[in-house]
Amino acid sequence: MIRAIPATLLALTLAVPALADDVGAPAVKPGDRWVYDSGGGKRSLTVDSIAADGTIDATIDAPGLSGLAIRYTDEWNVLMAPIAMLGNIQYQRYSPPVCLMPRAPWRVGQTWSCDADWCTSSYSGTRHVGGKIAAQEKITVPAGAFDAR
Repeated sequence: MIRAIPATLLALTLAVPALADDVGAPAVKPGDRWVYDSGGGKRSLTVDSIAADGTIDATIDAPGLSGLAIRYTDEWNVLMAPIAMLGNIQYQRYSPPVCLMPRAPWRVGQTWSCDADWCTSSYSGTRHVGGKIAAQEKITVPAGAFDAR
């Protein structure tokens, strides 16, 4: 089974901007862009469109995956993501979506987990994902200072 999901790190990094106690998911709009550094280098995500049901279509810019589409639910859980497999780019589709974030509102101590079936044109498997919001901290970025969990 393929174990790597580039979108996992991307979505977790997007995780929880500017939170106070029990705050909902951030509002996003087409054109919003996140840029961050990770162990794999600088990455970004740009929101391309948001459907009436809240589905978020975006473009990622990451080593080996630049300019490729990724799709999230309105809760930032992955529906479809590109992955490099055997020297080719394939799209993994998830059902149910990979739960990279718990349902909002978010709070310190909150945990979540899920099993998501995935498939490409050639392979399939199941991914178990879980997490916990461990702490709240103040971060400072060019846009200002924020409380984040």
